[in-house]
Amino acid sequence: MRLTKLHYTRAIVPSLLLTFYLPLAQSWLLPEATQRETWLQIWQYFPVTLSLAQFGMSKIWKDTADQDKIERPKRDVATLRYTMGVPAGVATMFWLYTLYASPVSSSRVFLPHDSTTILSSLRSTSAFTLAHDLLQYNYTIAILSTYLWLLYFVWDAKVAGMVTQSWLTVLAAVALATVVLGPGGAVGAGFLWREYIITEKRHKGALTSEKVRKEAGEGIGKGKK
Repeated sequence: MRLTKLHYTRAIVPSLLLTFYLPLAQSWLLPEATQRETWLQIWQYFPVTLSLAQFGMSKIWKDTADQDKIERPKRDVATLRYTMGVPAGVATMFWLYTLYASPVSSSRVFLPHDSTTILSSLRSTSAFTLAHDLLQYNYTIAILSTYLWLLYFVWDAKVAGMVTQSWLTVLAAVALATVVLGPGGAVGAGFLWREYIITEKRHKGALTSEKVRKEAGEGIGKGKK
């Protein structure tokens, strides 16, 4: 049940580059404020445009799910790792660049500090100021909810015997990754680790070939006794 449809998976990265990263980069790099605001408005529709782009680009490749689930059930693993690694790498580069180039602290860049900021922005004439304030709240909520989702996975995986690391180790790794890679890079690394767990590990109650051989050997040993 872990196998994804490879033609959809292959379409994720080019769709992200087209509908997420390109408009976002334009909203930052263009010299005119009106141009940046236009591209920022285009970027805000990426949940819709990304879905449409992924659906359209998936038609480039053939759907091989029926063959893969029998012959190559791990065929999509390399594509999944690439798909998660590219955005994580981009997010890390943006994080490091921001730390290096920003004239203010990273907390001022990413975290909202004044609950009245949005109300004051609504009274102003700058749509860009309002968008910036909203993005700070959106970014914080999205990252925290994603961290929570990953912690839910760790909880489930620990119950299933698929994760043996302690909670202290997991939380320390999350904190270290956030500082070094940034929140986006840390989330990407977390998803890569999650994919490794569900691909390579098995539930403690799963019937695997290794467990069958072990139980068969123990049964033979008891029979001899």
